[in-house]
Amino acid sequence: MAQASVATPFAPFVYNRWDGGEETPLEFHIVGGEAQVLQVLLPPGQDIQAEPGALFYMNSRISVKTKAGGSIISALSRILTGESYFVNTYTNEGTRPEYVAFATHMINRILPLDLNTLGGEMYCQQDSYFCSVGDVRVTSKMVKSFSAGFFGGEGMVLQKLEGKGLCFITAGGTPVQKKLARGETVYVDAGCLVAFQSTVSYNLQYTGSVKSAIFGGEGIFMQKLTGPGIVILESLPKERLIATMNPQAKVRKNRQNTCGGLIAIAAVLITVFVLVAALLDMDVRVVHEGLRHLEL
Repeated sequence: MAQASVATPFAPFVYNRWDGGEETPLEFHIVGGEAQVLQVLLPPGQDIQAEPGALFYMNSRISVKTKAGGSIISALSRILTGESYFVNTYTNEGTRPEYVAFATHMINRILPLDLNTLGGEMYCQQDSYFCSVGDVRVTSKMVKSFSAGFFGGEGMVLQKLEGKGLCFITAGGTPVQKKLARGETVYVDAGCLVAFQSTVSYNLQYTGSVKSAIFGGEGIFMQKLTGPGIVILESLPKERLIATMNPQAKVRKNRQNTCGGLIAIAAVLITVFVLVAALLDMDVRVVHEGLRHLEL
């Protein structure tokens, strides 16, 4: 994640942005405890992009333009990841730095990601993108494993953040960052994965206990992430928060359908049983045919 380099009266974080070979400092400040607010001090002529509805307040010299998020294909790709077809661009039209602030929609924390220092690419759960500065493109990425997409809790499609700019994402509860060494593996509860580098391998791990899945509330599968690379987790996924606030809501706990997992296992067992039965039936018919020829 982006690191503090200079402390200023307005913001404790300064992001050094390169434009045409010239370094332009961008000051930002993340305030609040649980439902956080991002304050940005835009230099003259500079802009920041954000999802519709994210604006909290801004200076009168900040202009707003709404446009599609890139080409039709890239805009549709954004929709697949839970983002809007359109994106708002806030530009400082004044002659001195002016402020603009954005607020999260839920009880979320805001995390800055400097894509240039993270290899230019990060994969995130759906609806993670908050706003960005500079060269940041939001597209979609299908998970390589069908089982991971179906039972992992993050869906079949992930957000792909690529470029060399500064991107802000959101995470529920308390975010945790882990830097995995090569070959190091961490198992994560379904729905608690926020983002990971493209160098990290993302798969699914069977817990091996149907009893724990039914009575322990932990589900049948866990997400398996193997390094090297950075992994960002969240302690309170959105669905878990909604289920806690409204127990009657029809929301899958931890984004995982245990019944679906049991059905999938049952389907595999039935398929194996049918194949074995078919092979056995074929062997019986071969034996009967051989005996008939011997009798003749």
